[in-house]
Amino acid sequence: MNKKGLFIVVLLGFVLCCPAFLTAQEGKKNKEPSQKVQKGIEYLYTGKRDKAREFFSGAAASDPGDGDAWFYLGLSYYDENKLIIAKDYFEKAKELYRARGDKEGQSRAQDFVNILTCGPK
Repeated sequence: MNKKGLFIVVLLGFVLCCPAFLTAQEGKKNKEPSQKVQKGIEYLYTGKRDKAREFFSGAAASDPGDGDAWFYLGLSYYDENKLIIAKDYFEKAKELYRARGDKEGQSRAQDFVNILTCGPK
């Protein structure tokens, strides 16, 4: 194969692979919690639920479609045994995860809903 043919093959490979790489990176990005949610998680795991809720609520306000914000809000109330409030947040998170095709998040939220309703629905 001459240099021109090799160049065309390499260029064609790059053009075909680049969109797949970018799509994979976007999917990975969408599965990572936002910075606000991550900061809230840090507070939640140190027992500072009120401070954690400030970050989760801020994340939900700036991006109402952020299932992680709603999920962790639910977890913060679950941790305080405020189960009715927690269930509402888990239900919201489940629907948001489903809407964006995040089966893992949807399943995780559904697990908590099942716990709080004493069985699968």
